[in-house]
Amino acid sequence: MRKDDHSAINVRLFIANPGGRHDPVGLPGLDMIKVSVAPLVGDFVYEKVRSHETQAYRVVSRHFDPQGARVGILLEPVEAVENSPFL
Repeated sequence: MRKDDHSAINVRLFIANPGGRHDPVGLPGLDMIKVSVAPLVGDFVYEKVRSHETQAYRVVSRHFDPQGARVGILLEPVEAVENSPFL
């Protein structure tokens, strides 16, 4: 991808960690590299989908860096998501 080609973006995902050494904490296993669409506020992101330990997160905010074609997304864990095929 050329430096001035912003048709693909890199999405970094974070979760709040109040009082922790790092707040927010990155979730590198969920990062999305070179995607065309970033999750919207209110969307759900799932971790370990094909496992009995599936974890759902809700997007609570998005932060843009247009210069670097990056989006930082803050997530919150949720216990249950109604009508989700992944839980």
